[in-house]
Amino acid sequence: LSIRETPTTTLVRVLHDGSNNNNNETSRTEQIMDDVRDYFQLSIPLKPLYEQWSAQDCAAEKKDGVTEHKRMGRLTRIAQVIPGVRILKQDPLECLFSFICSSNNNIPRITQILSSLRERYGELLIELPTYDDSGDDSEDVSNTLSTSTMKIFSFPTLEALQAASESDLRELGLGYRANYIIETRNLLTK
Repeated sequence: LSIRETPTTTLVRVLHDGSNNNNNETSRTEQIMDDVRDYFQLSIPLKPLYEQWSAQDCAAEKKDGVTEHKRMGRLTRIAQVIPGVRILKQDPLECLFSFICSSNNNIPRITQILSSLRERYGELLIELPTYDDSGDDSEDVSNTLSTSTMKIFSFPTLEALQAASESDLRELGLGYRANYIIETRNLLTK
């Protein structure tokens, strides 16, 4: 997939649908596009949401009986700085554990932790060729195919996480969050 956010819309293109059968190509591509639209909730217009969030996100203060909006709230700033930001239709389990991993953390570290969780306890979904970006500005990428691959893993199921101990999760970089993952897993499997 190729996904690009513009100031007015989200552009999505299926680069390869995973099939070698040309007869099914159109329907498979359409299914992928439907899944992407659903996951990113592209049918929901953002402008009314941004307006609603902004109206509810400002800190209000009353002075002499008059309500004054003192400062812009966090969601208002996010909508201005990152146009196109959406609430994903993410799997609830993945969302919950991702939220736990995000506690007192930064985005690169959260990404690394979640990637490590997927690699250790998830299932291999696909292995993709990578390209050698040696700085050649040529448009021809046919000779830049690398011998290495990028492996994409699913988020682990509760069953797969049963194999995880607190110390295993700490080794993956979860730190004090490891205990929360274990406790949450145990509560959800009861």
